[in-house]
Amino acid sequence: QNLWYTAKLCFDKMPEEELNNKVLSILKQLGLDAAKDLKVGSPIKKYISGGQRKRLNIALELIREPAVLFLDEPTSGLSSADTENVMGLLKDQTNKGKLVVVNIHQPSSEVYKLFDRLWLLDKGGYPVFDGNPIDAVTYFKRAANYADAETSTCPACGNVNPEVVLNIIDEKALDNSGVPTANRKTTPEQWHDMYRASRIEGGEPEKLEVPDSGQRKPNRFKQFLIFLERNIKSKLTNRQYLIITLLEAPILAVICGLLTHYAPIEGYTVMDNKNLVTYFFMAVIVATFLGMSGSAEEIIRDRALLKREKYLNLSYGSYILSKVAYSAVVSLIQTALFIIVGNLLMGLHGMFLMWWLILFITSLLSSLIGLLLSQCLNSVVTIYISIPILLIPQILLCGLVVPFSDLNGKSTTGNVPLIGDIIPSRWSYEAIATGSYCYNRYEKPFFDIDKERYQCLFLSESMIYEMESQMETMKSKMDKHEDGAEKHTAIVRKNMHIIEDATDTRFEGQYTYQGVLDYLSQAKRTLNGRGNKLTLEKDKMIAGIIKEKGKDYLVSLKRDNWNLDLENIVTNGQSKVLTEIIDDVIVPKVGAIYLDPVTHNGRAPFYSSSKFVGKAEIPTLWFDLGVLLIMSILLTAILLINLPDKLKKQY
Repeated sequence: QNLWYTAKLCFDKMPEEELNNKVLSILKQLGLDAAKDLKVGSPIKKYISGGQRKRLNIALELIREPAVLFLDEPTSGLSSADTENVMGLLKDQTNKGKLVVVNIHQPSSEVYKLFDRLWLLDKGGYPVFDGNPIDAVTYFKRAANYADAETSTCPACGNVNPEVVLNIIDEKALDNSGVPTANRKTTPEQWHDMYRASRIEGGEPEKLEVPDSGQRKPNRFKQFLIFLERNIKSKLTNRQYLIITLLEAPILAVICGLLTHYAPIEGYTVMDNKNLVTYFFMAVIVATFLGMSGSAEEIIRDRALLKREKYLNLSYGSYILSKVAYSAVVSLIQTALFIIVGNLLMGLHGMFLMWWLILFITSLLSSLIGLLLSQCLNSVVTIYISIPILLIPQILLCGLVVPFSDLNGKSTTGNVPLIGDIIPSRWSYEAIATGSYCYNRYEKPFFDIDKERYQCLFLSESMIYEMESQMETMKSKMDKHEDGAEKHTAIVRKNMHIIEDATDTRFEGQYTYQGVLDYLSQAKRTLNGRGNKLTLEKDKMIAGIIKEKGKDYLVSLKRDNWNLDLENIVTNGQSKVLTEIIDDVIVPKVGAIYLDPVTHNGRAPFYSSSKFVGKAEIPTLWFDLGVLLIMSILLTAILLINLPDKLKKQY
């Protein structure tokens, strides 16, 4: 398979049958046909021997028929028969017009005679000979004044002894007593000077054109498919990896589900489970963890392979996209398994697709972060040390553990602070929390009515009440001739537009005590009247459901889909104050799920049911998913750019 994929990436138009025959032929020539169905493994976890591994590495180069091939000690560790087979294959390449450069130590006579040309380097990298290998023996014998200087081979058997050349080069000088010293008789510099002189006499060798390798690489899409298929097959052979990948999500779902499956004495219901929101939070963190840990080794594991394939001029983008596609498939499977098991334990029904979409994109985004770690860092240990550094902020800043109101207490808009906007888990958790509240089977038909009704109630009972209180305080200070009365009038003036927009009426009078109170009183009647109509409309809807399906159905529907603790969190029901004045702005402290954001740039208070971009109103579920998708696209672009490689080239 290793050979087949290498050939597939080099010979696009070659028929499958010819490709298979080519692979089998190389395996047979290198004596690997008996081991063709074994795993390659790694140098530590071996499935084939070291010699077989070396021959496979040579086969990976030979099968693509390169025009120029460099090999560093290809015969080290091989038997004499295997050595001759390997060298014979390399010789066949030269007969096809290829250039093969081999670095070899202590060759046998048969191997030595296979070389067409010898380039001999002395210590320090000094070239000392360049020419016919057989001529090297006579060249150095003449230089050393040997008696049989013109004899290069054994007259009886025809063998060549390459050791003679090395012995002459490394021959030691003698002292006055005739004992060899540690110093050489001829230094590398002296041999090099003789080499240069011989080259001047012989002239420069002929220069030849580099032959065509015959390689035809597939296009980028085909490379993507080949990389993806290779990646999948490599994973399928690892049973331990497959078992952990498939069981990890269900096991974590069981743990999360059992620990958050709170049931009072009366029995379990979704409505009474006070740990349901904790389960939402854990689902997001599990998806984040699964994605990040599952892809953290994907690129660093292939680093040696990438180094080889870099010189084939294959598409790095196709390789990265194959990793992204594989991570997406794994994320789809793992998140589906988690939701099936976990939501079944929690009794959640009817929102599978919504949950799957949120957790899938969350896991995919985390997978891209893991791929980025794998691309940028140099060791597996460093990667796994870095994962907690990225995971802990996702836990703390998702919006549940550390409330954003504590981080952004002086905001006049109540929007999530910027630090929260860059944390992926914040968008994922908010999407699950708001989606599960707005679109569960019980609340979904009533949510729009509840939202408008809550806004009327909040404005009349909280906002107008606060403005009336400010006017009362202003009048009291004026009656007592105290300073600061104008400040309270300024607060009312600054917030009056909210009431005007809600009631579609304009305050035309002066900001006097009686004038403001009269206007606010009329606005309250308008809002209360609208709220009463909405209440009657909801009651009518409920009556229709009861008439059609019965009261028990409605009670059961609420008990199995709606959660009291979730409502308390998305409306901040535990808050001790309804509003707070910050820089003369009356800021709501409750009801985020029902109140519209003040800003129209996509930012909003946490748990808002919708966000505004200009005049467009976008449900929070889809807006948050859009943000996660944009983050995923940006990370994919960064992966495709391959910053570590560009920085290496620059510096």
